[in-house]
Amino acid sequence: MCYNAKMLSRLFAISFLLLTGCSLAEADEPLPNGYRFVEVSKGNGMIITDDGEIAVYPNVVEYRLNGSLVVGRRELATDNTDYSQPFVKGLGSFVFDTSTGRLMQGLSQAEIE
Repeated sequence: MCYNAKMLSRLFAISFLLLTGCSLAEADEPLPNGYRFVEVSKGNGMIITDDGEIAVYPNVVEYRLNGSLVVGRRELATDNTDYSQPFVKGLGSFVFDTSTGRLMQGLSQAEIE
């Protein structure tokens, strides 16, 4: 069976959410434009779409809203990662534009201020 990249991404996101117990999430907070911040385990969060696709991979340790922008910081997740590129690339500060879906990550503190 052949899956395209988007289908594989959705399958991975759904599998990840199920395996990490997202249904028991401690935090499930709505964000602008159909996104949500969910805590998948104690202190380990990510941003997903209403369809369950991952927009910002774990571990989002803090964030704040600035209109449609989510400004935050990611650290390496230690309790539920497969250490693939999406989990380890772009750690540090990030800006996620919920109106366009554009993610800028691996930014310095000066770049987000």
